Amino acid sequence: MNSTDDSEGDKAVTGSPKWDNYTLQGDVQMTNSGGNAGLNFRVTNPAAGTDSLDGYYMGVDSDGNLDLGRESYGWAQLQVMAIPGGVSTGVWYHLTVQAVGCTFTVSAQPAGSTTVTGFTYTDSGCTYTAGAVGVRSFNTAAKWRDITVAVGGTSTLPYYAPFAAVTAPSGWTTYAGTWSLSGEDYINSVSDTEGDKSIGGPTSGNFTITGDVDITSSSGDAGFLVRATDPAVGADSVDGYYLGVDAAGFIEIGKESYGWTLLATAPLNAAPANTWIHLTAHIVGCQIRLTAQPVNSSTPANDVTVTDCSFSSGQIGVRSYSTPAQWRYVSVTPN
Repeated sequence: MNSTDDSEGDKAVTGSPKWDNYTLQGDVQMTNSGGNAGLNFRVTNPAAGTDSLDGYYMGVDSDGNLDLGRESYGWAQLQVMAIPGGVSTGVWYHLTVQAVGCTFTVSAQPAGSTTVTGFTYTDSGCTYTAGAVGVRSFNTAAKWRDITVAVGGTSTLPYYAPFAAVTAPSGWTTYAGTWSLSGEDYINSVSDTEGDKSIGGPTSGNFTITGDVDITSSSGDAGFLVRATDPAVGADSVDGYYLGVDAAGFIEIGKESYGWTLLATAPLNAAPANTWIHLTAHIVGCQIRLTAQPVNSSTPANDVTVTDCSFSSGQIGVRSYSTPAQWRYVSVTPN
């Protein structure tokens, strides 16, 4: 959180100046009216001052826009797009930027909404081809959460799971369980051993999936399915990978192929029951990395990585076992 409202272009920067092509995403909320707030990328030579860095900025502003610009101890506006419904104080906006060469694909989505505002822009004056990442605000106080960086990107806008719909999410099919939507949450209210699952969304090989999961009992596990094919009712009745949180206090990656193979686990620095846990999974080639952290917590994130080449593509999904559970803010960004 930055609690100061000034015109200094307040920023915090992390990462390597050698990072080149990547996908940066996270949530931002402006807590005062006026100004703008968002993400910096391809950052080098940062210093205190309004546009005191070499690199790029993308974010939301109080005029109701998604902005993309270049900073080089001065400001060059590159492209602006109006966000339907405008930009409101106190609302979280999920921001994504994919930087590949001199082409940038940026998007913004109010948390819980299925409306995506985004565009792809190629900067003909591009000289910043590598750099660190950061957060930045101007003329507003702001806060950020769930910032992640993944290698690679495309010119494809992210897919957001339609969990803010009035009825069942369009394009998703359930296998066992009792599923419902409440506000921004997708809920399975049943606790059984059928490996209750709901599968939908894009078919993709390499991507980053993010979202929150909450195990609403003191047992069982819940999380994501990725590269899923051939689903059916049954505990492990699907071909694909499972990445999730166990109420016993760990995160895990496994594969299901009408049977279960545990690939890796790691401790979770939190009690997961009745707690929203933010999960981020990077799936590129044969490598899968899962990161988990309690939402709105300063507790360090936990992560686990595996290499397995059993499944190369398929859909995404959500799954629970021996617990009711709920999910929200699920998005998929191709890499």
